[in-house]
Amino acid sequence: LPADAPTTLEIALGTERDDSRGVLHYRSSSNLGNHAGHGTNTKEEELEIDWSNYYLAIGKYLKNFIETEEKLPVFLYGLPENQTLFRKVVRSIHVDQTISVPSSPTQLSLQELEKNLESIQKELQEKEVLAYQRLMDGKYVHHLSDIKQSAKTGRIGQLFIATSNLTDGFGDDPDTEYDWRQELNSLSIDTLINGGDVYVLEQKNAPGQKGLIASLRY
Repeated sequence: LPADAPTTLEIALGTERDDSRGVLHYRSSSNLGNHAGHGTNTKEEELEIDWSNYYLAIGKYLKNFIETEEKLPVFLYGLPENQTLFRKVVRSIHVDQTISVPSSPTQLSLQELEKNLESIQKELQEKEVLAYQRLMDGKYVHHLSDIKQSAKTGRIGQLFIATSNLTDGFGDDPDTEYDWRQELNSLSIDTLINGGDVYVLEQKNAPGQKGLIASLRY
């Protein structure tokens, strides 16, 4: 992350030290708006204020960092009570409410973090596959001639190509294999030009477990 990323309370909020007690306090930064700073609050209240302002700083940074192109979801990794506070105070970004890792990432190595994030990736994949299967409830085509016509006329919303179509040796001879891949390329280009999406995935995850299938807009 860039040097100005709010990776710690001190970087995000600045500090104020009470030299008489040797205690380091954090003060809310002026760019966070009219949020509470320290006054006559108890230590516990001041701590919650600090963390609330810290999460606000993170939310503001993430909004500028990841939402310039599109509204991307944020998945939380932290203790349940910290996630609850973050969701409570940060409203400027889209925080996913269903998928998270409810444990502390503190002191974990990069390898350990990546391993623990596999649960988020797995849940996301399962949700995505379920959404694909639901497309079978709408209009779809899976015969090549119908898919070609629908791609050219802009009727395809989503085109699904199974990876089994792309394996080495697909087809009876090299020319057939080449022609088939060119056919898939043409279908993909026509779909994308007309505003559709193209997905390449394992056949078991495709709608109806079809090797080639298209979901239609109408």
